[in-house]
Amino acid sequence: MKSQELVNDLYNGDEKRYFIETNTDTLTLYHKQINDRSSFAYGLELYYLKIPLNSAKLNVKEVKIKGEMDSIYNEFKTLESIVLISGGFWGYDKSNKEMPLGLIIENGNIKSKKIKWETGGFLFQKDNSIDIVAIKDLDEVNFDEAIQSKPILVKNFENDIYSDDKIHFDRICIGITNSNELIICAVFNNKGRSISLYEFSEILIKNEKPDYPNTKIALALDGGPSSHLYFPALNMHVGYQEINYVPNIITIKN
Repeated sequence: MKSQELVNDLYNGDEKRYFIETNTDTLTLYHKQINDRSSFAYGLELYYLKIPLNSAKLNVKEVKIKGEMDSIYNEFKTLESIVLISGGFWGYDKSNKEMPLGLIIENGNIKSKKIKWETGGFLFQKDNSIDIVAIKDLDEVNFDEAIQSKPILVKNFENDIYSDDKIHFDRICIGITNSNELIICAVFNNKGRSISLYEFSEILIKNEKPDYPNTKIALALDGGPSSHLYFPALNMHVGYQEINYVPNIITIKN
């Protein structure tokens, strides 16, 4: 299926909306799903949530726990948590023990060092302002909170993935919209192999309606079996829920 057909099927599919009340806003969590059995992408699910930047706070929490995903995420929720999101990549150290990969700054403290990846970038908070910067545009590491990941999916409202490698996994990202909102977006199916990075970027730049993502810049987070979202106010976990290693968790608070 061509990427544009997939995107159109998804946005023309069944839709549910969930509402999250915060101290300052009523937020809408959008859930779209392809339930047409004749579609190549039958069962594909899209979730996205927009949060005004001026009322969002970023917290990157070092976790380094292997266990059942729902239980781990439940452990790190707070009263102010709007959404908890799977964070950066992980690998193995010389003793074959799981370890985080890439820069992690928690409350001004560097928990994991920057990696010299050629692609990707950083989600960060500095002086109560949240933004995303590509690795090639970073001059210095001076953040209150930060996480390094890859690749940049969308830049300047355009798909920043130049070709479709047809490698399908569940995907998750965080970005900024053209209306100065933080957007958290994830795509899943029941096989864990939902879409390619190119297709994900095409979903993110969908802009025909005000409630579509309309994404200006977006950074991919660790996908596949690391993909997980938790909305405490809705008591809702989505994504991979079995046992896995969790290096860190991104929390967006009010």
